[in-house]
Amino acid sequence: MSMTNYIIVMKTLVKALEDGKFLITFPDFEGLTATADSEESIQSVATETIKTKLAELKKDNLVI
Repeated sequence: MSMTNYIIVMKTLVKALEDGKFLITFPDFEGLTATADSEESIQSVATETIKTKLAELKKDNLVI
């Protein structure tokens, strides 16, 4: 199985809404987002989110 790297964009959510959380967006997948509770968890949350999305695409027989 080959490995592909994807770019993630991270920004903090407005503190008044969820203090200290991080919003992760995926430019290659419009509308796909995730939130992480800490800077340390960003990579693992992003990895799991993209794995889930790719599995959904494969299940639906869509081109990745």
